[in-house]
Amino acid sequence: MDLGFQIEPGFDGAIYGRVSYKEQEKGYSLDFQLKGGRESAQKHGVPIAREWKVRESATEEGREKFNEFLKYLRRKSNILSFLY
Repeated sequence: MDLGFQIEPGFDGAIYGRVSYKEQEKGYSLDFQLKGGRESAQKHGVPIAREWKVRESATEEGREKFNEFLKYLRRKSNILSFLY
């Protein structure tokens, strides 16, 4: 994927992979998402600082792991996110 701009050195990446329900977890869905995030980061020279592998519905109240991801991004000024 061409981002249309050059990423400056000093940035790290965070990958958030999510499925909504257990049946999606079977097979390759989450692993496929994380692999795609890692490949994108590697292609652009961005080391991965942290990954989230989550089974959580987007309509679920609270979304604990997603909120944890957002807090992490807010605390770190040098993080690029890869959402899948």
